[in-house]
Amino acid sequence: MTPQDIDLDGRRFAGVTNSADGEVGQATVFAYHQDGEEIR
Repeated sequence: MTPQDIDLDGRRFAGVTNSADGEVGQATVFAYHQDGEEIR
């Protein structure tokens, strides 16, 4: 599998669980943008 096989552009992910001292809550959403092999 190569980076070209995986397209994260426009995808959004949210955490399901967190550690006790974590800083991410259920409302935290990570938005991904991809340009070729570069993920931002």
